[in-house]
Parts: sequence; structure tokens; C-alpha cells
Amino acid sequence: FFSQAMTEQQDNNTDKHVLQSEWTLWFEKRGQDRAVKYEPEAESNKNSDKGLSQRQWEQSLQKVGCFSTLEGFWEYYIRLKRPSQLEAFSSYHLFRCDKTPTWENYPNGGHWLVTMKKPAQADGRLDKLWEQLMFAILGEEFEHPDVVGVVVQVRSKEDVLSVWLSDKNPKFRVGEKLKTILHLGPSTVIEYKNHASSIKDGTGTRNAMAYKISEEKKKKQPEEGKSEKA
Repeated sequence: FFSQAMTEQQDNNTDKHVLQSEWTLWFEKRGQDRAVKYEPEAESNKNSDKGLSQRQWEQSLQKVGCFSTLEGFWEYYIRLKRPSQLEAFSSYHLFRCDKTPTWENYPNGGHWLVTMKKPAQADGRLDKLWEQLMFAILGEEFEHPDVVGVVVQVRSKEDVLSVWLSDKNPKFRVGEKLKTILHLGPSTVIEYKNHASSIKDGTGTRNAMAYKISEEKKKKQPEEGKSEKA
């Protein structure tokens, strides 16, 4: 996932743009056969190849590095492949430094998600939107303490951008801000799913709830919305 060799960064904050939080970049790569379904460790069958246990899931994560300045972020980011260059079933995670980006580490949390068909990757839009999302969270543009990270997931037929929260309440202001950051129209439907449901379903996208949020009316009655399995 590195576009060239990289060494561990020593982040000296002198004369640099210090961020409000320390952050960690993660890379995740799963084989297609292991991307079928996630299973909690307690329920997974050790002899089964149909599910990915929590332990296996965490082992698929690779830490790119930690940073606390804007310059530190760039030292990592310029050496990484863009999402459009990644193989299917690859992901980047940008999270606050305290925990790994797994559902179990935020059991009372959830995530807003935007699903895009593959043309978004071909025309470069996915890369642009991912950059916008990263800069937004680094700049604390969501203005909410429950926002803990952002994710881009590259899949075979579609790609997913998401914002994770540590609280299961959807926080409609965060969903509205996500639409603004990604320049999505007011009629665009985005989805939300809590992590308890993700653990149960083994996927972060299937059976997500669809919401349409506008500046005039920030909260509307949810509709059942389904997207394909991650």
C-alpha cells in the first residue's frame, strides 16, 4: 500500500502546525474469501472459513503511523497509494490515536456512510472526496467530541466513505456536515448504522438506515435502506 519505501516518522513539533489531537493512519487488506462476513470471536468457528473473527480482523490491520502535526500527516500521506490505486477489499482508516478502528473498540458507537459506484473511482472523485474527509476531521470540522475517525473502503462494485462516532446516537448534525464536506446535494440519502448491529450482521453496510438531511430540516423520519454487503 506504500507507493515507495517509508521509514518511521519522528514528529518534531517545532515550527509545525500542531493538530488538536494525535492521529493514526491504518491500512487494511482482506482477501476476497475472507471478506464474506465478520464474526465476533465468541461466536466464530475456528474451523470455519466462512467468517472473519475479531482477532483475524485486527490482524488484517497495519499501522501506517501516528502524527500530531499537519506536516506529519503529509509525510505519510504523500507516500501512500490513493484509494483508486488500491485492490478491492482494501481500506484506509484515519482515527484518533487511542484505539484501533474496530467495532468492538466502540461498542456503543456507529457510523455514517456514503456508498459510491465504481465510476467515482475511475474519474478520480473517490480520491478527492477522501482527501476532503481527512482534512475535515483533522481540522475538527465536525465539531463534535464523539467523532473518532473516518474510513474509505474499496470494494469490487462500490466504494464506501464513512465517519465513525463513539456514541450510537446518529448525531444528525454530523450527518449533515458529512454531506456538506462531500458537496452532496440536499436530496442525497446517506446511511447510518450502529456498531452493535454491525457486529451482529457481520457487515457495516447491510441493513443500514437511510436518512435524508437538509439544512432546512436536519432530522427526518428514517426509512429502511439496504446496501450491498461490505
